Amino acid sequence: MISPRPRSIECQSGVVTLEAALVLPLLILITLGLTGLGSIMFIQNNMLHAARETARSLAVGDTTLGEAHDTAGKHLLNWEEVNFTVTPTEPNASDVSVEITTPLSEAALVDVLGIFSSGTLRARVTMKKEIG
Repeated sequence: MISPRPRSIECQSGVVTLEAALVLPLLILITLGLTGLGSIMFIQNNMLHAARETARSLAVGDTTLGEAHDTAGKHLLNWEEVNFTVTPTEPNASDVSVEITTPLSEAALVDVLGIFSSGTLRARVTMKKEIG
């Protein structure tokens, strides 16, 4: 009886190349998507921190509504390509509210498929004013 010969490494090299050609674009696409999502989450967290600090500063009376944009700008990172809109409001006599918005397309570092091309990223904080 003749036993089958094991396949040589040379016969397998084409299979490895084919598998790499099929899987590598998918892995690159997933990596770029996670990079874009991570940058959006980082900017969202930074916007929330800036809104919280600006609302706190307004609540204790350290800044006025006119100075709120500059106060938020101090807490936002230096993102030259991202335009932020800061909207401070006083919903009633005892509250102060700060909302920071930016287009989602500007917040995504990488957007290969255009998933993040529309929408708005928002961070809104409302605090009670201190009496005193």
